[in-house]
Amino acid sequence: GDNAGGVGVYSTATGGLLRRLALQSAGGPDQQATLGADGQTVYFVEPSGPCASSIERVPIDGYGPPAAVISTADAAALAPAPNPSFAELAWVGGPCGSGNDVIVSNLTTGTREDLGPFTGRNSDESLSWSQDGKDLAVEAAPTIKIVPRGSTLATGAPLRVRGGCTLTDLSFISPGEHVAVIRTCDDAGI
Repeated sequence: GDNAGGVGVYSTATGGLLRRLALQSAGGPDQQATLGADGQTVYFVEPSGPCASSIERVPIDGYGPPAAVISTADAAALAPAPNPSFAELAWVGGPCGSGNDVIVSNLTTGTREDLGPFTGRNSDESLSWSQDGKDLAVEAAPTIKIVPRGSTLATGAPLRVRGGCTLTDLSFISPGEHVAVIRTCDDAGI
């Protein structure tokens, strides 16, 4: 590294920084970088204060400045999850001091659909789209809910989890109807 924070592209061969995509903001270290469906865009969370952040996007080639995709005053915007098949971004957010919701924003029109209260952990792996973009997996403690595109968390189908266990850190895998998760139990049983 170069001891200067921000978002960058690193070489896996040398470990060195190839190019800087965004400088660290005054609000704190950038977080939750994820590659967009086009393979040419990086989405990331940029803190702007103790309880506020925006979701930014920047071209992976570094030939353009970051641009705010989701920005709300006095609110957090976290866990960006670009839909691989539609111009949508799922994310977790809400006003400071209150609960967060799962929101899907249309990146073309700017419209937002609130899917309902988020009950998972704020992590890099709390939301994941299926490969065809038709289902969104959402961490909903103690389980994961599968929410068809255009539906809400209330109608999402929960994965089965036995008592004393929690499912977290999810990712759709090939084929698209399978989800990899971390299962943590209060005993050694799996």
